[in-house]
Amino acid sequence: MASNFLFLHSDWPDIYRSAEKAERLCFAEPSLSAMQSRISLELAVHWMFENDPGLRMPFDTSLASLMNDWDFSNRLSEEIRESLHLVRKIGNFAAHGREIAQNQAKQSLLILYDFL
Repeated sequence: MASNFLFLHSDWPDIYRSAEKAERLCFAEPSLSAMQSRISLELAVHWMFENDPGLRMPFDTSLASLMNDWDFSNRLSEEIRESLHLVRKIGNFAAHGREIAQNQAKQSLLILYDFL
């Protein structure tokens, strides 16, 4: 089965591999998928800070800090910001042992896809 994230393959291979892995795990291992979606989001946000001259990498490079950076967050609508924070939070819950349902993993993937 071809990945829905194939459009990333040539320009952003690291993000592609991470997102494709999250997609592959979605129904078999929803908790791992949610963590992988969060990792993919973090890769994409870091890429933006490293490549957009309008963004300056802050001292705290955690995903939450980057997502709350004024210059970054003002580039996004409130709806997108809230959705991305949901991906981050679901991924964090999974990383800390909370059981993640398939619909939560799928929701994270859909949000990630829309963002990427």
